[in-house]
Amino acid sequence: MSFGQKLFWFLVTFGLALSAQGGKDDVEVITDFDFLREPSPCFTVARAASFPIQFDFMVEHLPEEVADWHLRTIQEIDSFFPGLRKPDYTMHAKVYEVHPGGSVNASPRTNEMELDVEGVNSRVADRRLINTGTAHEYGHHLYHLNIGKKLWAHPKYQMKEEEHYQLRQEVYRMREEDDRLASKYYRFSSVDVSTEKAQALDAWKALRAKREEKEKKSRAMDQWGAFWETHPGDAMGELLSDLVAVLHQRDLRAVRTHLGESKDVNARDFSDVNPSQGWNKNEVHALYGPARSFLGKYLAKNDFYRGKEEILVGKVLDAMAAELADLYATRELDAKYVNGKHDFDLSPEILNQRLIRHLETHL
Repeated sequence: MSFGQKLFWFLVTFGLALSAQGGKDDVEVITDFDFLREPSPCFTVARAASFPIQFDFMVEHLPEEVADWHLRTIQEIDSFFPGLRKPDYTMHAKVYEVHPGGSVNASPRTNEMELDVEGVNSRVADRRLINTGTAHEYGHHLYHLNIGKKLWAHPKYQMKEEEHYQLRQEVYRMREEDDRLASKYYRFSSVDVSTEKAQALDAWKALRAKREEKEKKSRAMDQWGAFWETHPGDAMGELLSDLVAVLHQRDLRAVRTHLGESKDVNARDFSDVNPSQGWNKNEVHALYGPARSFLGKYLAKNDFYRGKEEILVGKVLDAMAAELADLYATRELDAKYVNGKHDFDLSPEILNQRLIRHLETHL
């Protein structure tokens, strides 16, 4: 059988299999072959408020309402935040019964969410667990889509960007001068031992040293890249995503309940008392445990900002942008670039105290 014949029968068989899996409520089964790049038991596509979601089910037997649970969670969160920027792309949600590695993830830059539906037998409890996980992962998309706009508008960030621009222009001018001095030096013959040749070489070397120092600083600024790739930026994304889940469930312990007895789970509990003094947990999910405690007290006093969730999240994003702008403005002193990411010499205790000060200012 030729390759073309094999491909034809594969497509026919795959299309029949997909058609046989139809019948889910509120979703449309897709039977075209654009999605063959990621084979799985079933694809469904539905729309949230303003964008399509492709659910890719990696399990064969799920209650029919599970896709609807995920979708409704995202729709409810969108209704909380009508003014926030939402995805303008098709979001791909892979649904696992037990996720490989025991975790769920969001990759906003690749438009993906990975969700799990572990233990879908006890309906009520499991729906709450599923909703919390979905809300958290969708929160990552909201963080990445909105924190940049806040940060880029911050005066301190804009001032630093202007400094970076001027530095790059200076480097370009020094490269041109480097070429001129190099040409001047190489005009001397190889056997020339004149004072003029020695002076030309000294001038070239001196400029080269200055240029290399400026280029090193410019590269350090370039390597900042996406601010959310800093360790504090990643940790703020986890904090905001947990906050979205807590607001959706109106339960300060929602994330802790979702996680069970996993490591550092107290750092994810907005009802727990985690003082910043002495805080030493640097793992990305746990770093801002004290900031969660601060927000938990604030939410408890203000009825979860019921009906004003967007105002609250906007203020939290403003506080995060202010802290990121501060870190950005001082990064040459505080940051080092290790294994593709910036790390900060500031301790978890200091990072929490700084962010909490910004939260106190903005809330």
